[in-house]
Amino acid sequence: MRQLLMALILVLPVCSSVRAASAGDVVFDKVVQGKCTKPDSELIKPGTSDKYNAQAKGFNDCLRVYVENENNKIAQLRAEASAEFDRIMESSTSQIRDIEHAINSAIFEVSIVNGLAEAKYQPLPGDTLASYPAAECSRPDAALLKPAPGKRAASLKNADRFEEQRLGYEACIRTYIAQAKNQIKQVQANAQAAFHRVADDANPRIVQINDDVTEALNEASKASGERNAAVNAFHSPIMVTGLNPAAPQPGGLGPIAFQPVQNQQGTESVTVNGERLPRSADMLTGAGDPDAISCRIPQQLAGSRLMGPEICKRNRDWAKLYKYGESFSPDGTKVVESEKARTFNPLTCVTRGAMNGLPAILTNCSQGGGR
Repeated sequence: MRQLLMALILVLPVCSSVRAASAGDVVFDKVVQGKCTKPDSELIKPGTSDKYNAQAKGFNDCLRVYVENENNKIAQLRAEASAEFDRIMESSTSQIRDIEHAINSAIFEVSIVNGLAEAKYQPLPGDTLASYPAAECSRPDAALLKPAPGKRAASLKNADRFEEQRLGYEACIRTYIAQAKNQIKQVQANAQAAFHRVADDANPRIVQINDDVTEALNEASKASGERNAAVNAFHSPIMVTGLNPAAPQPGGLGPIAFQPVQNQQGTESVTVNGERLPRSADMLTGAGDPDAISCRIPQQLAGSRLMGPEICKRNRDWAKLYKYGESFSPDGTKVVESEKARTFNPLTCVTRGAMNGLPAILTNCSQGGGR
């Protein structure tokens, strides 16, 4: 993405050199006003060409500063957009890694149950405020495989019960993994939408700047044509300052495609259709199956146009937060008071007067409720 480029001044001598007066005193005022005044082509005649040259120089200087300022605006817009892209990528990558950790931990649990791995090598649990919960499928009862006193092997009945539990456990894990992988796709979709929001905000502003500069350059070209016509109208040569800026290069913020972060730890490929997680824009109450996973869709970050991560928890965790009037912050990094808590437990303030005979006014505020 290239910046606007333009050549502002071409001096076109017609005869001997002539003095060009400076108009620097008014250049910056004109730039602030967003308008550079074209030189008056009526001044291109004997006795007044010096005044025209002064106006032409002022116009060139004004236009140069104007385009430079607009270039800086575009550079700033692109820098801000790039920083927001980096934050989106960092947030989505963190969420995906969190989910991948949960998937691989679930796969390892199955390997332990099937005797293919040892518990001492199990991955450490993730952060308690992670955006996706760990699997909580009921493991088969290993005691069923222990032989009764005086027996060499477990009873056939107990072995069948264990196998039934094991198959149910594996089915639960497969469903969990399918939901987790679909959640990865959702995180990627959220990131893609965030990229588009940033680009859709920056692109029109950059296009408008380019359009404004193009209009200013067109005015300069028109002034150059007027100068040429006025000079050609005289038989005796007159020296005037040239105005012939080149057209700007096209600017703008091109479309940016979000490249999904691939599973980095070789997670198992499990295909289960329709395992979508319920989502809500508001604080979840935890209604429904306590073990089911529900998600709060991304919320806008404080002081930013961007959205935070999608937070997924089990309904019993949402119910616990809802009970105590708590929720997760938009960035998902901490537990905060919800609107419910602030509504039903407003601040209670007590104002006291003099203390120990000294004039003073002290106000103490506290909030009721909580755990």
